[in-house]
Amino acid sequence: MPFKNDRAEWDGVKQKVEHKGGGQFAGSIFVSSVAFAVFDDTDALLYSNSGGLEVLMRRERDQIVPIPAENYFQDEKLIRKAAQIALAPI
Repeated sequence: MPFKNDRAEWDGVKQKVEHKGGGQFAGSIFVSSVAFAVFDDTDALLYSNSGGLEVLMRRERDQIVPIPAENYFQDEKLIRKAAQIALAPI
């Protein structure tokens, strides 16, 4: 996902890209989302939407590095918000 000014925006959310070092940077970064899909009994897609969950990388000066996987999906508030965004249209 592209980001700029140390902020990422995707699937209905905006989040800060954590960083060490000065300045504001732009680039590409990995993010996660919660996705929901509903199909009928003929496997026809009835509904599909996603809600942004969390940024999976951080910036250390001018380098983009992954956040350790054991730190993913720890914030229940972010998980609930992502699900609410994904389901809001229905």
